[in-house]
Amino acid sequence: MGGAHAFAIKDGLFVAVSLLLLLLALRIAQGYQTDLPAWHVALSADLLPSRGSVRLAYLLAVLLTVCIMALRAMLSGLDGEQSMLILFMLPIMLCASLGGLGPGLLATALAALASNALPVFGAHATPSLGQHLQLAFLVLTGMATCWVGAALRQTLFRVELNRRLLGAVVSSTSDAVFVKDVHGCYLVVNQAGLAFVGKDEREVLGRDDHALFAEDTARKLMAIDRAIMQSGRVLTQEESLTLQSGDDMVFLVTKGPVYAPDGRLIGLFGISRDITDQKRAEEALRVSEAELQLAQQLAGLGSWSWDLRTDRHQWSAEIYRLFGMDGNGPPLDYSALQRFFTLDSWAQLSEATERCRLIGMGYECDLEVLRADGTSCWVTARGEARRDEGGKVVALYGTMQDITARKNMALQVKASEARLQLVVEATSDGFWDWDLRSDRVYRSPRYYEVTGTRVEDDSGDFRFFRQLIHPADLPFVLQAIEAHRRGKSPRIEVEFRLANQEHGVRWLQTRGRAVEWDERGAALRLVGNLSDITERKRVDDDLRLVLNEAGEAIWVTDPDGFYIFANPAACRLTGHSLEELKGMQIRDLVAPESLPMLQAHLDQIASGAFLRAEWLLRQKKGGSICVDLATGRLKDGRYMAFGRDLTEQRRAEQALRSREQQLARVIEGSDQGFWDWNLKTGSFQVSPRWESMLGYGPGEMRITADNWYDHVHPDDVARAKESIQRNLRAESASHEVEIRCRTRGGDWRWILSRGRVVERDAAGQPLMMSGTHTDITERKVFEQTQKEAAAVFDSSYEGILMVSPDGVITKVNQAFSRITGYSAEEVIGRKPSMLSSGKQSNSFYEELWSSVKGHNFWRGELWNRRKNGELYAELLSISVVRDENGQVQHYIGIFSDITQLKVHEAELDRVAHFDPLTGVPNRRLLSDRLRQAIMRARAAASPARCASSIWMASNRSTINMAMRWATNCWWR
Repeated sequence: MGGAHAFAIKDGLFVAVSLLLLLLALRIAQGYQTDLPAWHVALSADLLPSRGSVRLAYLLAVLLTVCIMALRAMLSGLDGEQSMLILFMLPIMLCASLGGLGPGLLATALAALASNALPVFGAHATPSLGQHLQLAFLVLTGMATCWVGAALRQTLFRVELNRRLLGAVVSSTSDAVFVKDVHGCYLVVNQAGLAFVGKDEREVLGRDDHALFAEDTARKLMAIDRAIMQSGRVLTQEESLTLQSGDDMVFLVTKGPVYAPDGRLIGLFGISRDITDQKRAEEALRVSEAELQLAQQLAGLGSWSWDLRTDRHQWSAEIYRLFGMDGNGPPLDYSALQRFFTLDSWAQLSEATERCRLIGMGYECDLEVLRADGTSCWVTARGEARRDEGGKVVALYGTMQDITARKNMALQVKASEARLQLVVEATSDGFWDWDLRSDRVYRSPRYYEVTGTRVEDDSGDFRFFRQLIHPADLPFVLQAIEAHRRGKSPRIEVEFRLANQEHGVRWLQTRGRAVEWDERGAALRLVGNLSDITERKRVDDDLRLVLNEAGEAIWVTDPDGFYIFANPAACRLTGHSLEELKGMQIRDLVAPESLPMLQAHLDQIASGAFLRAEWLLRQKKGGSICVDLATGRLKDGRYMAFGRDLTEQRRAEQALRSREQQLARVIEGSDQGFWDWNLKTGSFQVSPRWESMLGYGPGEMRITADNWYDHVHPDDVARAKESIQRNLRAESASHEVEIRCRTRGGDWRWILSRGRVVERDAAGQPLMMSGTHTDITERKVFEQTQKEAAAVFDSSYEGILMVSPDGVITKVNQAFSRITGYSAEEVIGRKPSMLSSGKQSNSFYEELWSSVKGHNFWRGELWNRRKNGELYAELLSISVVRDENGQVQHYIGIFSDITQLKVHEAELDRVAHFDPLTGVPNRRLLSDRLRQAIMRARAAASPARCASSIWMASNRSTINMAMRWATNCWWR
């Protein structure tokens, strides 16, 4: 009875525990859903680790169940009755937790089988109802545990997947993501947020905005955050922040409160996107639109458009102003515009508009506008057509520009004709005025000084001018004049030599244009000036000779790195034209492989020193070219580079694009600005060109004798005043000074101011002073270019010599003296044959000069002798310089010392064909010689010699080893 009573207590305890566990499992798994979204399944395969532990759980279910069976059997043997089935819950729970539903059910099934395999009572005992209930509750509890384990496992997988997915999004986004506590201290900040403020996690986490931003910004942000947390709402707004580094940034921020599960406020989250560049772009667009409106207002230029499909018109503010209308009203339609034009102007405009509407032909016409306020003005109306995909005209658009001032200029020209005569007398150039109807030519006194003729020799017609021109240049001069008379050229601009060359060759330049025409457009009157350009031609020839004939490419950039000059050799080197290079910067020409070194190189040459290095440059056709560049920075901030093509070995010739200074023109044919100063009344009048030279429109400067010096550079004011005062006091014949004047844009231009007193009273006091202003900025740049050209010649790494047609050396550079050892004084006046080494035959030199005379060029290698008697090899290029008639002016020789290359070549040949130990020919040379012998033997059809050669070739290793053995024995 006691055993039965204990057995009943055990059965009851097992049933109670099983029921309790079952109810607990069902309560835990109430909210579990077995179905997972498709995106969860797809992402879990990539984001979550492998589920290899499931297989281990199956194995563990078998092993643990076997172990529990053994333990139960042992316990059954000890107490003689039965063991609790609760032992089998251990493998069930472990397998369900590790492997999920499958391993748990397997453990449950094995536990059920195991409980039946071991009898509870004796071998012949019949199981009681309590035992059956224990087994049933064991199975039910195991299944519930499996279900709960699978649910928990799936929930853990889902949580891990969400955690990793959230981590990937936060760490990968370019937006800053952060979380703060209720005190404003950062709890979480992603990498994008750290990058914005330039700090790491240790400097941010646990600290508030005072550690990241300026004081004012931090206080503002914390106040905003408190307001958001108090409101309990998510807010999106723009925030302007100042970092501790002083950088200003603008962010689009979304912020909201963070709550605990119990509804308690625990912090604030935020997502910030950097929109600084967007805001700057919007501001730049607003500024650009304002500048465009201002530009239209200053230029008197308005724009309009007309949509033919909707009959909708759009006008800019300037269009309203031109018509004298209020800009607040809508634009008028096309037919209502007629009242704003004169009859002739409306007829012209309507015809052009209809033609544009029908066939899409653009137009441009000058029209007289009658404003609403009763005033009138002149405008230039332009229009174009816009077509749809089918080619149909669907809209018109164009501009309207105020040209009233231009129309009034004709009156100003007539008013200034009386003063121009005084200007002609004050200038230093010679001026002429040719009336084609009468063939009479007026020439100023300075004209005769320039040409070296006398007034009494002037016949007063064009024949006198023809007699001055050199016969070889006369056809070109007549052609230029005739082309302008026929309207084929905008002006006359031609250079020629004087026929009288008793005092040497003198070059003159004449410029002019037509100022009167007949009804058919033929010129009736030509005016212009005559200038002596002999000195400039000499300088041009020297400069052109140096730059065009040097073997190096030359580039010059402005201080910002934009190319402003490149000689022809440089253009040929990369294939870009000069106009293309002017739109490029240094980094645009440097190949990508060399770009990382560019900034460091520019920093090195900032001190003004020239550096030589190899660079890869882009070619227009694609690819890159390796160039040896000597680069430096000039004192005015410009960069200069001299380059040699290392792949082509300096084949290209240099060329120089010389800029001619624009000299003065008379009246409309002159490019000079004129001024006229009435000393008695103080009136100071200037010509429109005088003002446009400095970027102003006619009448905008309002120049007086007092405020004129306000436009002169402070360093030049004293010299300008002194020059004028000396002429006023009659201490000098004329006033002439070079000064800098400030333009409308604020920069400075060089101006040559010339003039003199042209009228005095009986007491000798000056009454009227007249003169000219000439823009000589280009000449100043040209003078600087001359200095740079001399630097090119002197700093060239190759030797350069100039030889006259008689074969006499006339000029050498420093590299020549460095290579040959001869100074310039020792070789000038002597023949290049003084360098001859005697190693070249006469036929060599005959072939050389035949190439030079036939092709104007020769290139090759030869041996010469230095001053100290040493032989050296050189790579020489000879070019011929001819004049306009094809006569030889100079021979240019450009050479470089390649002696070391020849020595290395001989050394490589010796190493390749001779044994380094014995000095005897090695197998390569022996093989080569045997191959030649075999070929000769076969050619001579000698079997014996051929067999001998073949035997020696097949046993060359043995022969070579025997020779080495003999050499070693001798050394011993």
